[in-house]
Amino acid sequence: YIDKVDQLGGSVPAVKQKYFQNEIARSAYNYQQKIENEEEIIVGVNRFRLDKEPPQPVLEMDEQIAARQTERLRNLRIRRDNQNVTNSLKKLKDAARGNENLMPLIIDAVEKYATVGEISHALREIFGEFQE
Repeated sequence: YIDKVDQLGGSVPAVKQKYFQNEIARSAYNYQQKIENEEEIIVGVNRFRLDKEPPQPVLEMDEQIAARQTERLRNLRIRRDNQNVTNSLKKLKDAARGNENLMPLIIDAVEKYATVGEISHALREIFGEFQE
């Protein structure tokens, strides 16, 4: 590869001519061909596959646990200083609009008893939500 890059005039011209991208694509294609021709064995992909996937158990939440957690959250919101939480989340959103390190502000919000949901919602307001 080094000789080829040198022939192209160095790394920058090689990138401009998409040499690296093409080599990665060629290598990936060759590897996939080996998998499909069973020259490369991957258990569960091209050898020793299950005919039918076993069913995955569905997690069921105990309603009493959910009720207790909801009550704990309600009590937290009553006990904490909600103005401090609001101010902390506002600072977090303001910083998220720029390029400031958000971690200290997230820690501050947690220390003021902001919930993970409240912090996540604040960041979603600024960054949006991932869409495939």
